[in-house]
Amino acid sequence: MTLNALPTDEFAAHVIQVANSSTVVSNVVDYQITFALDNTNPAIKPGMTSAVTVTTAKADGVLNVTSSAVRTAGGSSYVLMMQPDGTTKQVDVVVGLKGNTTTEISGAIKAGDVVTLPVASIATATTTGTTTTRTGAGLGGGAAVFGGGGGGAFGGGAAGRG
Repeated sequence: MTLNALPTDEFAAHVIQVANSSTVVSNVVDYQITFALDNTNPAIKPGMTSAVTVTTAKADGVLNVTSSAVRTAGGSSYVLMMQPDGTTKQVDVVVGLKGNTTTEISGAIKAGDVVTLPVASIATATTTGTTTTRTGAGLGGGAAVFGGGGGGAFGGGAAGRG
């Protein structure tokens, strides 16, 4: 957690409560989340504006591709891997952690393989750590509101990092 009033300091906190019910503001589903600071600091005052990042899942040493490279049909996921002759081959994959920008995959694909993206772009599979996070603003005396629709208590659309 960071505070606008103390921009160079980071503070550890943990989630102690997620509201059972949501509110909808401008077609965005919000859940009230209450945090507890892991250590007290006299510089922190109730009502200070904050930015909070919540890690909901983490995987190290996994294969990551751009999310738009992963396609799903009939309940199965696959990527289109570029072959040496320039053609593409459908390769079935198992999807792990998903983010807004990257998705963890496993299967018959390895780091360095090239997969195709929509609109003729290409991406290279990389082995990295993946941390799924949510970012919200406004700690206001110990609570922050996170938005997004669907997909669990924190809303939809995790931010993949890796």
